[in-house]
Amino acid sequence: MNNTLELYFFKYCRYYSNEVVPEPLEGDVFNCIVPLGPQATPEATPEATPEVTPEVTMQAERVKQLCKFCQIPRSSKEMQAHIKIKDNEYFRKFILRPLLQEKILKPTIPDKPTSPNQKYYSTKEKK
Repeated sequence: MNNTLELYFFKYCRYYSNEVVPEPLEGDVFNCIVPLGPQATPEATPEATPEVTPEVTMQAERVKQLCKFCQIPRSSKEMQAHIKIKDNEYFRKFILRPLLQEKILKPTIPDKPTSPNQKYYSTKEKK
């Protein structure tokens, strides 16, 4: 093994195996056992929940506002201004596109999705 490779091998073996030193087997052959860490559980951890909850709550509130606002067809600019988002790309990617995919909003001109006259209306009933 060349010196640089050997240096990296020892460095990363120690790093990933919790300071276990690689064992020489024969000549240039080494054995390094990297223990597996605890498996991640599908449930949210208590530490992550407080960070996620405000964002999810804010997103749900935006959807509710847009559904109410779009009872009559509105342009994307009008919707963006209504929920006070300035970044066009963010609005398209993370707000408008998911609402269209989930069929919460529908386009007024479905055959021309990029039309400058495109408007969107809510499919939800008024409450």
